[in-house]
This record gives sequence, C-alpha cells and structure tokens, in this order.
Amino acid sequence: MRDEAGRLRAELARMTARPAEAGPACLMLFEIDVVGDRELYAQRLRQVLVSAVRTVIEAGVEGDRVDVSRVPSWFEGLSEGSASSTDVPVEALAGRRAYVERREQSGWDLQEWIYCFDPDLRRWSWWDVTAGDGSTALLWVDTSGETVVPCEELWWTMFVCGARSVAVSTQGARDERTDRPSIGLGEEL
Repeated sequence: MRDEAGRLRAELARMTARPAEAGPACLMLFEIDVVGDRELYAQRLRQVLVSAVRTVIEAGVEGDRVDVSRVPSWFEGLSEGSASSTDVPVEALAGRRAYVERREQSGWDLQEWIYCFDPDLRRWSWWDVTAGDGSTALLWVDTSGETVVPCEELWWTMFVCGARSVAVSTQGARDERTDRPSIGLGEEL
C-alpha cells in the first residue's frame, strides 16, 4: 500500500497545482463542453476529485461504508440516494441531466462512486485540466498507455461538475497539454 499511497499523493499534487513535469508521452484526453464559466467548472472538477483521492489516502475504502464527509455537499446532493442539497450549482444540475441523457444511465450512488477510487480498481489517474478552444476544458488523464479503461465514475464526475457534453480522444500529445494553461487552480483545494 505504501507504493499506492505515494502514487495517490503524486496524483493529488497534480490536482492541486499545475504538474511540474511534462508527463507521459500520451495521455487520454477528454474534451468537455462546459455549461457556464470554464474556470469555475475546472474548480468544481478539481474539488470533487481531490475530495475522493483525499478520502482514499486518509480514510481508505475498506468496510461497508466509506466516510464521505470530504465530498462537497453539492456533489453529494446530486448523487442517487442522497438528500437533496440547496447549494447545488445550476451548471451541476444541467450536467446531471446531460449525463443521464448522453450516457443513458441513472445517477451514481455516492458510496459506489467513492469505492471506484480504490487504487486496486482504478485504471486512470489525473494529470491536468487545461483551457481548450472557446468554452471547452480539456481533461488529461494517464491510463498507462491503455486506450480503453473503465472510468464511468470519471464520466459521472465530469458531467455533474457542469459538462454539457464530453468527447474522448484516446491519446493526446503531452506537448499539446504543456502549451495550454491549467485552469481551475484559483480556489483552495
């Protein structure tokens, strides 16, 4: 587990600051058409994913129920089986509707979602989120060179943070990422 903890801490560092290193030669790229402000979208995306990784580092995912107190209340409010929250951003509500329509699935249960961050199960890791063209955000994830990885929990997160649509490119070049500014770093994570 020590190797896993080190890997998670490195991922957490990339989530909370622009990665210092260029990264793998090829990264999976998600092009996200956001509802509303792209910078706020990236802040929400970082906030939610940081909460999941911190939960795994600090509390683990052992047992029947995982402590989800680190997860933002607005995200919890959009999860299946959770009480409704009054502080849910309108962009997140639109993103949840878009997920159900585009992915043809219902919303995720918060406990199921957090369990997907178990390092023994997850096959992707965060690299960066950068500005795309127009109102798009570009999410870069490391899949260790695999072109297809299970990551429906990531799709749920991208949409619920306020995506109108998401397109995936199996491989994005690292030079393209380093040429673009990271976004969503303005708020304390």
